[in-house]
Amino acid sequence: FYEVLNELPNEYWKYLDSAYYMYCQDKKINYYKNHENFLAKIIANFLVKLINKPTIAEVKPIVFNAYTSLYSKGELNFQTDSKQILENEILFKEQFFKANKLIPALLTLNLYIKYPNQKTDIKAEIEHIFPKTTQWRPSYTGWDKEEAKSYIESIGNKMWLEKRLNIKAGNNYFDDKKEKYKESNFLEAQELSKYTKNDWLKEDIEKRNEEIYNRLVDFFKQNID
Repeated sequence: FYEVLNELPNEYWKYLDSAYYMYCQDKKINYYKNHENFLAKIIANFLVKLINKPTIAEVKPIVFNAYTSLYSKGELNFQTDSKQILENEILFKEQFFKANKLIPALLTLNLYIKYPNQKTDIKAEIEHIFPKTTQWRPSYTGWDKEEAKSYIESIGNKMWLEKRLNIKAGNNYFDDKKEKYKESNFLEAQELSKYTKNDWLKEDIEKRNEEIYNRLVDFFKQNID
């Protein structure tokens, strides 16, 4: 979970993690026993709040609330409206796909939920599966280039890939990129290298958008009281 937290656009979570460590020391509690659940709750609440409004002002109060509830009641209570934000499904989904600055954190969370055995601490960059090139194949008719921009930059068209492989893949098309994905230590890239189609198109991006969204919303719901 630290890999997800380190991709957040601010470091306020560190104050809360440090406070939890000191609390466990004071109360003679095993810091590591429920630490994963603790971090999962931080991630869920931080991401939902930042998807709703991408400002530091959204997370400052919940850090203070969680800190005070920890010391006064011995529980982690963010005392915020994360659950209500999720309940407004239409608006939240719209905001989710506009949260471009959170894509690194969201991709990382998706990666480790989908692939629990994924290795950590791999130096990587975000790879555009459908390339950002302006030189399209002649066969790509019926997909307007202006319309394509939003798809190319959407979370469903992005994944983590080692820097050296990202450079090798460059602006090549999917059938060429699959050969590079085979060499990756990222399980998601390895899986894509076995994809039966040789083109990665609009419908593939839309499908992956939905898969990532549904997986992460399930995580949020499970970790928000």
